[in-house]
Amino acid sequence: CTVVRGATGAARGTFVQKEMTTRQVQLKPGSHAFVRCVGEKFLRVAVASAPFGTASGHAALGAEGPTIYAGEIEVDDSGKLIRWNNMSGTYKPSADDAHRALLPLDKFWRLVSEGVFEPPSTIWARSRSA
Repeated sequence: CTVVRGATGAARGTFVQKEMTTRQVQLKPGSHAFVRCVGEKFLRVAVASAPFGTASGHAALGAEGPTIYAGEIEVDDSGKLIRWNNMSGTYKPSADDAHRALLPLDKFWRLVSEGVFEPPSTIWARSRSA
């Protein structure tokens, strides 16, 4: 799995942990499953890239243990975070707890239903009018 360090959500400077060794990698453009586990201040991110809304592997990333948050991050060619969501069939995190992922909330796309996401501008406009 890949470990993304830092609370800014930038996917630059990612690391792969395998059998107690660490090496630096660049995430491929696209969406990657992520989990934030209890006791860790970084994200575990899948190396495999997929179209937005289809990344999988959350249970393996979290080793089926307790997680704080799970979803997808989408990065561009340079590894910069484009957007992220709370799509995880395994952990089913609430959009209300998105702050627990420690990713920028202005790039959060809330899962509405399978394959349907609400962009940040809609989320914030709705919360201001409530």
